[in-house]
Amino acid sequence: MKVLIILLGEARRPAALAEGLAVLAGGGTATVLVHETGPWTAALAEAGLTVRSRAELARRHWPQRLARFVLWRVPAGLARAAGRGPLRAPAERAAARYRSRVAGPVQRRLVDRVHRRLWRDAAVDVVAAHLAREDYDAVVPADPHAVLLLEQVLRRDAGAARRRIAYSVAHLPAGGTV
Repeated sequence: MKVLIILLGEARRPAALAEGLAVLAGGGTATVLVHETGPWTAALAEAGLTVRSRAELARRHWPQRLARFVLWRVPAGLARAAGRGPLRAPAERAAARYRSRVAGPVQRRLVDRVHRRLWRDAAVDVVAAHLAREDYDAVVPADPHAVLLLEQVLRRDAGAARRRIAYSVAHLPAGGTV
């Protein structure tokens, strides 16, 4: 059984870990979708769970991909092309300064803000796209934020409703097996 555990808040981390371990004990695979990765997600990965962040999924949204290409990839390619031979060290320093002083602030202060304003439902869209791309048997929202997000995903994508949805792995048939 392939289960997606959505954990957006931090209050139910131990419960989400227990849910994932119950799925693994039943012979299934579990993926935990978190708001953003942190030091605590290493414990989930060490336990054998796949950890995905919403930020990682949001990078696949086409406006973010375009902005990353223009702000990050093109200048990096130009620096690599110009930084051959004796110009390598100065080109690397200039590229590092560009990343920290130009690309990072423009990404945070302009691109991300405009993206949030123009595509308010992007978080719902990327989670719905992830559910459509992966073949999960069940979805377990581990906290109230995840319940709200899953409700919006179900309104947006009728195909997501064909998966079993339970507040706990124990509420799935036969203790987690379909």
